[in-house]
Amino acid sequence: GCTINGSPCAGGPASPEPPTVTLTSPADNSNVLYPCPVVFSADASAPGGEVDRVEFYVDDTLVGSDDTAPYELEVPSGQFYYSTHTAFARVYDSGNPPQSADSETAQFLVLVPPPALMIIACDRDIEVPAGGTAKARFHLSANATVPTTLTVGGPGASAVTVSPDSFPLDGMAGQEVTVTAAPGSAGATATITASAPGYAPTTVNVTVTSP
Repeated sequence: GCTINGSPCAGGPASPEPPTVTLTSPADNSNVLYPCPVVFSADASAPGGEVDRVEFYVDDTLVGSDDTAPYELEVPSGQFYYSTHTAFARVYDSGNPPQSADSETAQFLVLVPPPALMIIACDRDIEVPAGGTAKARFHLSANATVPTTLTVGGPGASAVTVSPDSFPLDGMAGQEVTVTAAPGSAGATATITASAPGYAPTTVNVTVTSP
């Protein structure tokens, strides 16, 4: 008849708490313009131990996993039809046996690239911490290679730099650049313009956040 804190004391150790996971990308009802990749990311924790891995699923099919935080994965959007898809993340802990949990689902739509010749910015709005960096990716709407130049303008142009700022842009492979914000520049805003001969330019809005 013994009890501890109101619970019978005849059993073994309590079961560890299950892990938890939250899908942070893609956002629900977001769009991905081909040929930009679909970026998956998740926050995960395992109160009863350690996170073993996070798996990412699209339409109930495993597309990849990551066993190191931050849990992220890029998948070419060409793997998916031009339609709406459902994604979720699944976390496993390091227990024996392991426990798992699924995130809420998110829907994303893969869009056909426009017929016009233009540069595509995969993210039209990005945030960069002051004194830190972020990534921006550019593609072409056609399977070609053209010389491309990036310029920074706007009120906070002096606080934001991009590298590289010129490159031969391959439509299918694309180009990832590093955006850097100067220390102490939180609150600044700037615009990155990508231009290439014969292609309509595109812009990316940059906001500098607190470190």
